[in-house]
Amino acid sequence: MPNQETQLLGGWTKFEPCSGEDCDKFKTAMSRHTSAQYEPFSVAKQIDSNRTNYRFLCNGAEVRPAAQNQAYKVMASQKGTEPLAIDDIAKISFP
Repeated sequence: MPNQETQLLGGWTKFEPCSGEDCDKFKTAMSRHTSAQYEPFSVAKQIDSNRTNYRFLCNGAEVRPAAQNQAYKVMASQKGTEPLAIDDIAKISFP
């Protein structure tokens, strides 16, 4: 019987609450980005043949007085045992 982690190679998982190892990797990778602070609340993963891609949904704010929280999507990837690399940070706009 397959477990919840079973997925098609190359397919994305559903977004799930960000906790544990995924959030720890995110926080370590984001420690190099000092112009804003991001707090992930959800993550989806795509497992490819030699790497794992991540989509983190986050609350974020620039590091400045009176900065307001906004929603962000942070794309990241990890090849093998290398550290997680941040590929893109995009503000999510709502109509």
